[in-house]
Amino acid sequence: MSSVDILGAWEPSTAQRRVRDTVAEIFEVEPYKLVGRSRQKPLVHHRHTAIWVVHQCFPYLSRPMIGRLFGNRDHTTIIHALRDIEYRRERDAEYRELTDLIVSELGGDRASRQVPGTMRERVA
Repeated sequence: MSSVDILGAWEPSTAQRRVRDTVAEIFEVEPYKLVGRSRQKPLVHHRHTAIWVVHQCFPYLSRPMIGRLFGNRDHTTIIHALRDIEYRRERDAEYRELTDLIVSELGGDRASRQVPGTMRERVA
């Protein structure tokens, strides 16, 4: 049974899409590229970061649900992205601080469309 069968008619909420798209904006990437199929290393890193942020902001979402939010990716791809970001966060204090700031600013269901200036400065 595929994740499409399991999820049925489930669609991501506006807040979930907003978090994904705001992370894209923070990294100055077009939001459609995060759901696209590109395997370019910088884009994959931004996509993995966005997956991790969505997972932190909406912990009740299953891996297949997050996969749907990111272009119908398989749940194993989501697991890989989460592990990849956790690995980087363990080894890079500055990156850990940045991702924590993003999550605290976006706050899940309370997510706003505004990109805080402090985050833009940190990424630049």
